Amino acid sequence: RYERHAFSVEEMGRLLATAEDGRKHHGMTGADRALLYRTAVEPGFRWSELRSLKRGSFDFDPSPASVTNEAASAQNEKEDTISLRPELAADLKARIGLFAPSERAFPGMWKERGADMIRKDLESAGILLRDGDGKLVTVDEYGLEYDFHCLRATFATLLNKARVPLATAQRLMRHSDPKLTANTYTHVMLDDKAEALAKLPSIAAQRPTVDDGQKENAGQNSDESPASEGVKIV
Repeated sequence: RYERHAFSVEEMGRLLATAEDGRKHHGMTGADRALLYRTAVEPGFRWSELRSLKRGSFDFDPSPASVTNEAASAQNEKEDTISLRPELAADLKARIGLFAPSERAFPGMWKERGADMIRKDLESAGILLRDGDGKLVTVDEYGLEYDFHCLRATFATLLNKARVPLATAQRLMRHSDPKLTANTYTHVMLDDKAEALAKLPSIAAQRPTVDDGQKENAGQNSDESPASEGVKIV
């Protein structure tokens, strides 16, 4: 199992902007790719699950809107209904609201090569670079892989950053084991570590405060010679 890079909010913003402004590739327009990435990172969908979604999978009428992931496409083989954030629901409705119920929500998606598609946009966004030999570097400085599944790792990491309880995050990720959610998909960012350290109490050297009265007594005592105590001068 590959460990995936989790995008920061800033990286996600650059990826989405680049995709929206980009040309059509891998069968999808730039706007459709950006919407696909958002639908992957917010409800935490896998590539195969996104390919199976149809217009009929979405219910935009209630609040909150929702999407049903069919058991046949789910990795745990269980049907699940997932709530959608209002902003994403509005954009999805504008894009696929008039589709026939049986029509695929993302009709341009290829069966495979999701990694190639997102890597092309990541390179255009300046997030992925090429080495001296011109080869695209597809791992970060920690050896974490860049591919489509990064969006799912990002979802888990954002849940952790928002202090969502592990049990809730596990259900949103649709994992059978909370250890998988916590140890494999969730990454602690550098700023999260700094924030955690900032919450610790100060452990700098602390000396008791001496008031004016104590200072005066200390000064008087210092004038007396300890060596003269108990000595009679003849």
